[in-house]
Amino acid sequence: DNGWQLYDPHQEYLRLGCNDKSPWEISALNMSYRLCATYPQVLVFPRDMTEKELTECARFRKKNRLITMSWCSPELNYASLWRCSQGTEGFGPFGKGRCPEDEKMLKSISRNQHLLVLDLRPYTTALACKAFGKGGMESANTQDVSMDVKFGNMHNIHHVRNGWRDMG
Repeated sequence: DNGWQLYDPHQEYLRLGCNDKSPWEISALNMSYRLCATYPQVLVFPRDMTEKELTECARFRKKNRLITMSWCSPELNYASLWRCSQGTEGFGPFGKGRCPEDEKMLKSISRNQHLLVLDLRPYTTALACKAFGKGGMESANTQDVSMDVKFGNMHNIHHVRNGWRDMG
């Protein structure tokens, strides 16, 4: 036994309540890593998103890291945690503009509830990224989704990693 059979992501998502009654659906769309090379093969998305829409969402986000579920609780009306990279809407000629599919995904995730979005970057970094064609949830065209965006003030993760290495 080489250890690869210890964790079955499909079974884990079922344990979390991602079944036919859930608003979330387990997807094999990334089985060949064609959607996102840095994400696992098994992902969870809102049930009402099509394969084409998910592909557009991936194109819109940095390194194709589209919004995907990490955790949910059926006991809490399917409250959930999601992860993604920043969008690429940006300002002027650098950005890709709006992505209606990404906006639909946010609306599907919210299920008409208020969202709390945690952007771990400092606000100034997020603003500077947006100026160069990158973006974040703080600038998403989400008129139909009620959300608060909080910034974590975590500086560049590469500097954090190098700091840990230098301490050791």
